[in-house]
Amino acid sequence: MFSRKLFRKRRSSMATKRRNQKRNMNDEKLKARIKCLRAEMVEIVEEQKSIKEEQRHVRNKYQELKVEKEQLKMETKLISEQSLTIQQRLILIYKIFKAKASNDFANAVQLTQSLRDLIANQNVRKGGV
Repeated sequence: MFSRKLFRKRRSSMATKRRNQKRNMNDEKLKARIKCLRAEMVEIVEEQKSIKEEQRHVRNKYQELKVEKEQLKMETKLISEQSLTIQQRLILIYKIFKAKASNDFANAVQLTQSLRDLIANQNVRKGGV
């Protein structure tokens, strides 16, 4: 009986050693895993900062493009209006030449006055705008 008790103690001390070794290995694995996770967290934080900076850049670029779009819209409208006024002047000038060519001087005078009025009105609108 005495030898059995000693054997049991040996077994239990060996089992305890194995358990402790296993625990130490598990602790080491856990520490290594925590270290890896912390490194990953640092990378993620850096990526998030980079993403935020890129979003800020995209937002600013979008605002710039929006302003440029409005400017182009206004310029296009202005060009269209100018084209229309030039076309109206050319039509009147053509009619004046045609009236003069057919010796219809009364109509030529009336068309010339219409052209002067049109130019005056357009100049007033330019000054008012």
